[in-house]
Amino acid sequence: MAAAVWMELLVTIDLDPRFKTELVRLIRDEGLDQFGELMEADPFEEVPLYSRYAQLEFLDTLCVSEKNRVLIRAAVAHMVKVVEYSRDYYEDRSCDYLCMVSVVGWEDSDGRSELLIPNLWIGNMRDDRLRSMRLHPAQSRRSEFVADALDGDAGLTLSEGLSHFLGESYVDRVYVRLKSMSVPWDQ
Repeated sequence: MAAAVWMELLVTIDLDPRFKTELVRLIRDEGLDQFGELMEADPFEEVPLYSRYAQLEFLDTLCVSEKNRVLIRAAVAHMVKVVEYSRDYYEDRSCDYLCMVSVVGWEDSDGRSELLIPNLWIGNMRDDRLRSMRLHPAQSRRSEFVADALDGDAGLTLSEGLSHFLGESYVDRVYVRLKSMSVPWDQ
């Protein structure tokens, strides 16, 4: 397991009990409960927690920032389950599997004004096409928003993905992964 080092860490994130039934249904409706299908990627997949705003009507009583908090926490709680499944799936063979959450949708949002989209990001770290990917330290307000949503859970690591436009860099993704999962492109 060259790129993934498995260590036991306590992650305290769980589905919001007020919306647990609806969040489980959302995960099922998006096919994210099909763990076996989340074990392979070429070279990576980014699978959204939701695909239609209508799926989120159960959150209508919440403000936008609280909706984002519930969704980010749900994605991270589910990521932990996927990683646990992957440990059994890859138990007897070598793997370079990585599963993390990528939070996107920052173009017009600071997390408080528009809905963000948490995704399960799964990658095959043996694929040469991922060699140029770089994760950067979490330093922006966007990462701060995600860290706050996760109550600064010590079992998690946050990183940023940068894009460039007209010579300027900006954060287009905030990544969340288990601290026990190392990646070759941390900077």
